[in-house]
Amino acid sequence: MTPYPYWSWPADRPYVPYRRDGVTGSIDYEPYIQRVQGANRYETAVAASRAAFPDGAPAAVIASGEDWPDALSASSLAGALGGPVLLSASTRLPAAVAEEVQRLQARSLVVVGGPSAVATSVVEALKAIPGVSSVKRVAGSNRYETARAVADETRRIAGAPEAAFLCTGENFPDALAAAPLAYASGWPVLLTQTGALSEDASAVLVAARPQRVYVLGGEAVVSTQTVAAAADALGPAVPIARVAGPDRYDTALRVAALGVDRCGLSYAAPAIATGDGFADALAGGAMAGARKGVLLLTPTSRMYSKLWTQLAKVSAQVGKPFTLGGDAALSPTVRTAIALALEPVRPPQ
Repeated sequence: MTPYPYWSWPADRPYVPYRRDGVTGSIDYEPYIQRVQGANRYETAVAASRAAFPDGAPAAVIASGEDWPDALSASSLAGALGGPVLLSASTRLPAAVAEEVQRLQARSLVVVGGPSAVATSVVEALKAIPGVSSVKRVAGSNRYETARAVADETRRIAGAPEAAFLCTGENFPDALAAAPLAYASGWPVLLTQTGALSEDASAVLVAARPQRVYVLGGEAVVSTQTVAAAADALGPAVPIARVAGPDRYDTALRVAALGVDRCGLSYAAPAIATGDGFADALAGGAMAGARKGVLLLTPTSRMYSKLWTQLAKVSAQVGKPFTLGGDAALSPTVRTAIALALEPVRPPQ
């Protein structure tokens, strides 16, 4: 893409002739991306599992696809087990998920969340899948206790974590972006109330004694009082760093940079999802972590300008990004913008 030489534009909003809604309509974006999508969130999670584990996996984590907290905290546990995160309806195991468990030849399944999130009938259906030898539930009485239980189980399998994430349990975007990092590193995603440190997050910090803590999101989602309480629980020797931008999309970029710097992730095969909803990124974050990639967020209908700039900056490193969900999640306008960010470096693959 070569802009008109006489045209002036902001550095993060390059001019492209014949633009509409920020991108041209003529470029064929399909050769530049890898779609990870299904007819619904459950089948999209299956597609993510297939992308990450084409040859199968020894285990899988099952969480509710109807809400976000349990699936987000599950990423570190899935990484410790070496398998995907799959989603289930609360009271019914989707046929596609049962088929994927068989394809994976996963013998060990872990259900994250209590019976109100994943019913006993779903657990029984999982036990009935041929080849499955173990189904274990890891849960607490609420999202904070469940995140604690997941952190404890991950630590039992993988050992003490080097670091931990502290995120609000009241909204999803900041914890979404941390999923690949948690998967790749085993660092737990701890959930807290905005204005006060949850007892469960505090208990994990005291028991696990991480060497550092990353607070994800600004003071509006994790207050300074909450951070101070975490510091009191850990003592002065453990540094606490806040990773936050002016919005969820910028925060995701900063979390991705942390993943590249500290967790061995890269931009070789980033996953891109909408930040307007949680469904597609729930399992996609684990997929990205399994492939050592970052998770980036953008609005559904328009490309986040800073994300465009970052993709263009690292385009020489990028193979093909994974786009999570169908056109209702990431519009053709966004997919075209992704292609335009990558197009200057090389022809479509």
